[in-house]
Amino acid sequence: MKHFRFCLLLFLPLALACSRKAYDVSDGFNTDLTLFENEISVPVGSVGPFTLGLIMDKLSQIEGIGSLLANYLKTGKDGALYLEDTGNIFSINVYELEKQLPDADTATSWNAGNRSAYIGGVFNMLGFLGLKVANQHLEITASNPLWASVQGSCSPMYKSPDFSAPIDGMDSFSLPESKTVELASQTLPDHLSSPVMSLELANLTLSLPANPVSRIYNNTGNLLFSFDYKYTASLAIGEEFILPLEDISLGDVNLAIGQFGLKQCQLSLELENTLPLQVKINDIVVYQPKASENEEAVVDENIVIASDFTIAGGSLEHPSTTQLNVGIEALEGTIPDLREVHLNLSLAAQPDLGVVALSTKQGLYVKNASAKLSGGITIPIKNAE
Repeated sequence: MKHFRFCLLLFLPLALACSRKAYDVSDGFNTDLTLFENEISVPVGSVGPFTLGLIMDKLSQIEGIGSLLANYLKTGKDGALYLEDTGNIFSINVYELEKQLPDADTATSWNAGNRSAYIGGVFNMLGFLGLKVANQHLEITASNPLWASVQGSCSPMYKSPDFSAPIDGMDSFSLPESKTVELASQTLPDHLSSPVMSLELANLTLSLPANPVSRIYNNTGNLLFSFDYKYTASLAIGEEFILPLEDISLGDVNLAIGQFGLKQCQLSLELENTLPLQVKINDIVVYQPKASENEEAVVDENIVIASDFTIAGGSLEHPSTTQLNVGIEALEGTIPDLREVHLNLSLAAQPDLGVVALSTKQGLYVKNASAKLSGGITIPIKNAE
């Protein structure tokens, strides 16, 4: 009797439910099964990294300053991005020089006066772009076309609108016969973050032998006394820097979530940023898979990914970490595997970070190897059969 009462208590609510129209299943029953309503972890695949290499690929496409900057920008063995410029400060042909001597038959000290060179190109535009420089280095070389050594002296300076200072090692110098030699090699102080704009060799004087034309080492070779410079500086971000970038590909994303039949979900990512830049994501665009390499890429208008968020900047020594929750939704059907994703974004200097030299090793990385998908996975009846 006790067992009978227990069974009655168990089945009575079911019987009552079936007697009510709200619980009537005669017109059909929803057999869809929802799993993992709270959360499930799925491998991210090969998302990113978003590196400076991607920016450099787009650099030459930026109208005006982009192509100019690309011509001067180089990559060092350690991955550092630096600007380089070379040029001539002063040169004179021996034949022309001899004509200027008051008496070519005797050895003389010839004064060339003040000679200067302006470092142009992109360097004088960096401030307008909000860019700075670091690790500035100057080299000055000179060539002697004679088979006799020549002594010289000058008062060299490097200048910018913000500073000027002497260049060491050229108060007096010697030019060996028929050689090109380095007269100065100087690294500028770390606190100088504006580029050098000009070089000056003040009161340049050469002690010449008699009849210098007769001392030319090779009449079909070099005929010039020449003073040249090489200027390098690491590229860095200034406080006013801002750069919009469009249609930046994340490469082969390979986010395999199509198998779960998701209508919408939330992708949780922990990102590590070693770029000294805030990255503001304005738009995220998904492209449909291509059947062949020659097929033109087509935007998948059915997939919407929430954007308009900002990732904090950092450095190689002190990377920043940002937690992002990104909503993904299929307007119709379910979310397929995401293979190709492009970004429209803008880059800006990270406040209070200071001057940080740029390197191709810097980038935006997925810190964790998996992403968390929230929102539940619904398996339709046709998949359950």
